Amino acid sequence: MDRFSTPLGILILGLVYFVWPVDLIPDVFGPVGRIDDVAIGLLVAWRLYVAKRRSAQMGEAEEAPGTVIPSTSDKREGEEP
Repeated sequence: MDRFSTPLGILILGLVYFVWPVDLIPDVFGPVGRIDDVAIGLLVAWRLYVAKRRSAQMGEAEEAPGTVIPSTSDKREGEEP
């Protein structure tokens, strides 16, 4: 089940839902029938956004564990870096 929780897996499942002929609400009901398609699209977009943020946070944590990187505001005048 892990392969479907990856960003690529989520994207593939979302695309499969769009092309699958069976919907939760059939598209023949006009705008109401498109609600489930829009909801799945928003869900896929949200999951991809969360996965991207999580991977960015993990990357920051793995860069330099235990090291403090001084910001430019920590630097005093006349002091060498």
